[in-house]
Amino acid sequence: MVHGSWTSWTWQDNARRYALWEVMPEVRWYPGEKKAWYVGAMFKAGQFNYKFSGTGRQGDLLGGGTCTSSTVYCYTGKHWIRRWCMMSPATPLIIAKC
Repeated sequence: MVHGSWTSWTWQDNARRYALWEVMPEVRWYPGEKKAWYVGAMFKAGQFNYKFSGTGRQGDLLGGGTCTSSTVYCYTGKHWIRRWCMMSPATPLIIAKC
């Protein structure tokens, strides 16, 4: 699975800027019969450009870590339905080069 994001905001007549793009490939393993949760690893790479005051920062970013998510299934008397899902990244590693 591959996720990605891109954003570019400027305000106060271009005095402030927030720009970012990143690509995040991820591998997942779904154990168990119902496949109700997974564990995985992810990696991210991209570039950033921030300016919130007089001095801005821009550069490359690299990161990675492990992730897990669980889905709760509820039995309605006839069948199981998915109710909600949560994801929690763990052990993040971000390396930014400014």
